Amino acid sequence: MKKLLSIATISVVTIILGTGCGSSLGVLPSNAEENSSIYKSEASRGALHVESHNIEKVMHAIRTAGENIGWKMTPFKINEFIAEKTSDGKTVSTNVKFHNEYVTCSKDSASESDIEDLMSAIKKELAKKSSSGH
Repeated sequence: MKKLLSIATISVVTIILGTGCGSSLGVLPSNAEENSSIYKSEASRGALHVESHNIEKVMHAIRTAGENIGWKMTPFKINEFIAEKTSDGKTVSTNVKFHNEYVTCSKDSASESDIEDLMSAIKKELAKKSSSGH
């Protein structure tokens, strides 16, 4: 019961901070391909550019990628997930949002390394969906 209450508290704090703060850090993995036909980086925004405009496909790719590398992906809005996982004994979270053709992650309690891993997994999942035609 205490663990459930703790997770609920962290979720509420994440939601409040995620909606109340305009600061968002989109992170690209260090090995991102600049000339990819699926997406490209926009240096000023530091986000993944997604050429697919189908929100259902992009959101499915985000969920699948996060879950495949151990994140609990909770739908928050039609275009956003709250991603949570336990790292080194503590729960960390980030908001993953698809908007204006970009995927971004907020810099909540997750480390930059965690966010880079998540964004890299999203990139790979989007590439799989694009090459398979789904």
